[in-house]
Amino acid sequence: MMKTLYNNPIVRQRADPWVYKHTDGYYYFTGSVPGYQVIELRRAKSLNELEHAASLIVWQAHEEGPMSELIWAPEVHYINGKWYIFYHRQTDGTNFSRQGCIEPITFREDGSIIQAEITSCGANGGPLLGKGEYPAYLACHLFTKEEAFTTGAPGEWMDCRFPKITQDGRDGDEETGYIANMRDGAHAGFKYFACEGISRVSIRVRGYCKGAFGVKTAWDGPVLGWIPVGFSNVWKEYSADISIPDGVQALYFVYQGDGGASLASFCLE
Repeated sequence: MMKTLYNNPIVRQRADPWVYKHTDGYYYFTGSVPGYQVIELRRAKSLNELEHAASLIVWQAHEEGPMSELIWAPEVHYINGKWYIFYHRQTDGTNFSRQGCIEPITFREDGSIIQAEITSCGANGGPLLGKGEYPAYLACHLFTKEEAFTTGAPGEWMDCRFPKITQDGRDGDEETGYIANMRDGAHAGFKYFACEGISRVSIRVRGYCKGAFGVKTAWDGPVLGWIPVGFSNVWKEYSADISIPDGVQALYFVYQGDGGASLASFCLE
């Protein structure tokens, strides 16, 4: 009986590899391209054929703005008749702390993939209800006024210029996450909500800050209204009459002012 000799590595120059054998008999490979600016998917009838299989781009970093950096460790899964991509993104100001995220992926008839969009509702099957309170850690976009790559020594990727998703207490404590250190021009984006009749927006904020949060439906769109905030070392609710257009909308909160604000949640009414 002849043994099968497997390539090792299965695919060269790909980080965070994952292989899934589907019911169609194919092996599906996902990995991070060096630089962590591209996630790819390959498919082959055998493990050894993955090395030279066609590479399909699931996600590619935008040149600037949201979705422009650092997505990694992808896994492809087939769940209840639908394809999903699981991935990780850096958070808490260090590359040793990562959030697990999920988005659906769609294959075209020619076998290519529609690029997965980073959202806040990937496992929801559609937009979130445009009503009620949502935690800020659901943000799918988090960026500053001026573009900058990660800085500092390994394990210390983000300094005081950058907002980050974090929590109080220690790792493992059941503490609700929030966005810390939103400074002038920082944006937190959430996609998507099924909006209808929204006329008031509330936020829970704390921090050494004096300014206002603007509400937008696009990261580069106009501000629909402002919610003034002030210094508080405990969580405090602020609100304003702001009308959100009906329909499926993204929501972006931009801070303008002095100091750094922490955002715990927002409420749509």
